[in-house]
Amino acid sequence: MRSIVLEGVGHLVPQEAVEESAAVAAEFLGTELRRWQAEEDAFQAQWSKKSKVEKATVDGKWVKALGPPPTRKAKSAGDVSFSLSSKI
Repeated sequence: MRSIVLEGVGHLVPQEAVEESAAVAAEFLGTELRRWQAEEDAFQAQWSKKSKVEKATVDGKWVKALGPPPTRKAKSAGDVSFSLSSKI
């Protein structure tokens, strides 16, 4: 986080100091986009090394952290339930 002070500017900064505001915003966005691109490149480098099975399987660390997947209660042959309702 960084603080920028533009001298002689009130609370309508982008309207009172258009060029200065644009320059500060562009610098911030450029820095953030470069950071994101580096993270994305590192992720893609690791992701491309994984097999299709690894890409489609939940990692053991996630299973440990989240617990096993939920199970559904088995339906018996006589379990048929639905409701119809309409509002007129």
